[in-house]
Amino acid sequence: MNRLDIRKIRKAMGLTQTELAERLGVHYKTIQNWEKGGVIPESKMVLLRTLKIIKTEITSDGAEAGNPELAGEKELGYLNPPYATYLLPFSARPNEINRFYFEKAGHERVASPVKGADFATILSDDGLGPEFPDGALVFFRHIDPSLFIEWGKVHAVSTRNGLIIKRLSPGREPGRLLCSCADPQFEPFEITVDDPDMDFYKAVACTAIK
Repeated sequence: MNRLDIRKIRKAMGLTQTELAERLGVHYKTIQNWEKGGVIPESKMVLLRTLKIIKTEITSDGAEAGNPELAGEKELGYLNPPYATYLLPFSARPNEINRFYFEKAGHERVASPVKGADFATILSDDGLGPEFPDGALVFFRHIDPSLFIEWGKVHAVSTRNGLIIKRLSPGREPGRLLCSCADPQFEPFEITVDDPDMDFYKAVACTAIK
């Protein structure tokens, strides 16, 4: 986004300054200041980018959430997502990924193009391929790995040391999963499915900002 044309984003979404301020958690006078060229904090830049979704890859979960027009990858232009979820850092650990902790810790909320996303995080490299580029905002939904894992798709695994975000495939032995990515500098590795300190989440949407 070239210096984030706040007024253009707001007008395209059909929002007043007050309505946009409510979505971003700021006073409407702050929006007025930004539209006049005021400095936008980085945390609010992230939120604003989620409101101007340029290219989105959404799985079939998008259609299940009542958004059949969002299934697949296509140019979307401006989108007005009706949902919201929490923005988490890669360092988030299992006990930190729950609604009680989100509210207690005061994590920022971001607009989500799909319903039911448990959290979102920002990628910091291109290791997952062109569909998930550096800086993309990825949304995840909790799954039970003992019931179903969509092989080859991007998942987040919450561990004691933070989040693992990789493509999952069957491991060499039952009960094990292979974690891999497109970047050859990162060697694939295996994890166990039944580790009590792990929780599994499937990527249900990825927004890549041009």
